[in-house]
Amino acid sequence: MINTVEIQDILQLSVEQIAELRGLIDRRARDDVTRERRQAPRVPFGLPLRLGVLLENEIKGRRTCALAPRNISRNGISLFHGTFVYAGTNCVVGLRALDAQVIPARGRVIWCRLIAGRVHELGLRFDEPVEVGEFVAQGL
Repeated sequence: MINTVEIQDILQLSVEQIAELRGLIDRRARDDVTRERRQAPRVPFGLPLRLGVLLENEIKGRRTCALAPRNISRNGISLFHGTFVYAGTNCVVGLRALDAQVIPARGRVIWCRLIAGRVHELGLRFDEPVEVGEFVAQGL
């Protein structure tokens, strides 16, 4: 018997709506004069449109959600989600490589912020650095 995993798309936004969110955040970032604290630069990461993310120790228990990626670096990734997730939540992101392989990257939620309506952006830090060039053509 094959064990299937139910993937929840709580975000339920169209490609156009996600593009609008990315634009909104980019405009806010340009207007923000605070110093960037990241150790590695982030690269836009819009494809695939959704990544499977296993959230391991949420209050609701383990669940796999389809989250929309925003950007990626060697050390982490930011994703859009349709609900709040606590910092410290352990997770595994199924990163889709350019050759279509899905490579699991373990990490944890570092921050979660409300963007608009019910849409939240999660910042995840990977336990081990990844090679960004495996996932985006214009990699670092």
